[in-house]
Amino acid sequence: MLEREISDIKRVLPASHLNLQGYFGLAYQCGCKDAHLVNGMDGARPIFTTFPVKFLFKCPNGYVTFVHIKCLFTTKAASIWSCKEKLYYK
Repeated sequence: MLEREISDIKRVLPASHLNLQGYFGLAYQCGCKDAHLVNGMDGARPIFTTFPVKFLFKCPNGYVTFVHIKCLFTTKAASIWSCKEKLYYK
């Protein structure tokens, strides 16, 4: 599954490409065991975005998490993978 998600990345865009402020209350499960808000109100910050609506977030606890925001009938944030920030930047 992870290989498929990575192969789906066609184009990496800056985090500012999509406005996340409209996702009030939408949270994702982070590798640090906390749930963080997609809109960044709790300190989690997007690093980049890809299509279709996937983001890499950096949390204030030292983890990065790749999240897919799904909007079919209800909006959900599904964490695809997560790792410690040090490992990601290695």
